[in-house]
Amino acid sequence: MGVNYCYACMARIDEGQVICPYCGHNNSSITNDEDILPEGTILNGKYLVGKVIGRGGFGVTYLGIDLRYDDKVAIKEYFPNALSNRQGYTKHVKIPNQTGIPEKFQKGMTAFEQEAWTLSMFKSPSIVGVRRYFTENNTGYIVMDYIGGIGFNEEIQHCGGHMPWQRVMSLMLPLMPELNRLHEKNLIHRDIKPENIKIVRDANGSERLVLLDFGNARGYTSSDLTKTYSQILTPGFAPYEQYLVRTHQGPYTDIYSLCATMYVAITGHKPPAAPDRLMNDTLQPFSSYGLNVPPNIERAIFHGLDNHYQNRQQNLYELYRELTDFNYSPAQSIPQQKNRNEPRMENSVSAAPMNAEEHYTEYSNDSRYADSSGDYGNQEPDPYMTGIGYEIESDLSDYNDYYSQEDYYDPYYYQDHTEDKGNNTGGLPTWFIILVILIIVFLCVIIYLYLV
Repeated sequence: MGVNYCYACMARIDEGQVICPYCGHNNSSITNDEDILPEGTILNGKYLVGKVIGRGGFGVTYLGIDLRYDDKVAIKEYFPNALSNRQGYTKHVKIPNQTGIPEKFQKGMTAFEQEAWTLSMFKSPSIVGVRRYFTENNTGYIVMDYIGGIGFNEEIQHCGGHMPWQRVMSLMLPLMPELNRLHEKNLIHRDIKPENIKIVRDANGSERLVLLDFGNARGYTSSDLTKTYSQILTPGFAPYEQYLVRTHQGPYTDIYSLCATMYVAITGHKPPAAPDRLMNDTLQPFSSYGLNVPPNIERAIFHGLDNHYQNRQQNLYELYRELTDFNYSPAQSIPQQKNRNEPRMENSVSAAPMNAEEHYTEYSNDSRYADSSGDYGNQEPDPYMTGIGYEIESDLSDYNDYYSQEDYYDPYYYQDHTEDKGNNTGGLPTWFIILVILIIVFLCVIIYLYLV
């Protein structure tokens, strides 16, 4: 007897078996929409297409199976709604022959291929892996590892609409070094939100986050003053600079989205859209929701949610450091900036020298993170985490090599400081003093030649 696959779960079922004994799906009819690939389509002679597991303005993601290895995969198809169409379960993608549309389609497909190439360079437990890219049906396809688990947004709802801050930290902190590796390659995700994050439980029972959907990811360089970016965003999670066409974007763009994700996970409430916050900032402190969160964590999250990109943490190391620094001032549970609208110089922030691995060990052993009830609790212990603890395993050795600078940044006052090395010049820049000396010398030479 032959073997088929259930299109909903990709479990092996007997030939002729209609109802899947594992998930109950009825495989006798097509459930995918008419304008996308029907279940049972074979791509590249190797990949069986199943049900749709995600669809956005620029593409469709299908559940699939690699028929060579009987291995479940996710297949992402480039299919921009505004630039292409497909009718009646046909495979071929049609591109309207209108002015500019074929060029835009091709430009987007090139970016789609670049996404595949970039992600294929990363082997990380926290970033979805790419196996293959190919073209077929007049469009492109990315074959990715299938990530099981549960969506971060779904888990928030399963926990009653919000999660204990301890569990949020235990999940989010290990993700930051992996995302930082992406930033070091001059790539930003630009669409971090609970819907694009999966919680995966490993065989040993530990949990980890996996970042999905890099369709909006773009490259950046620190030397670019401004760059043209597409305006694809999610209100509440996108910072103000993503609403602009020509703007600065960088790691701080992802930091805003990451902090918005932590905010909604802890409070159950999405931050207001960034443009609305410019007019009237109604972002509420954690205490307004009856939550007792350590001030340093609240301060770090609000710091990352600053509407002005110059005023946020400029890299994930800074955010990590602020989240794990318990030397807080109880009177400052929310950042109080003297002048919120005065931007800080973009490259003026430097990280403090520290051994990240030692600091991380201190954090993971902190009793407030070891107990799900927490010293700052007034929250019921999360039964899902009971007995698991909050010990986090993550390799931060890259941080020790990458960040070893003498300048330090004070996250509590949002001011830059430089250690006094005995050469204080009263606040005048060194270049100005040298220029004045050269002018004086030049004038002296002129006077001397005139008198002689």
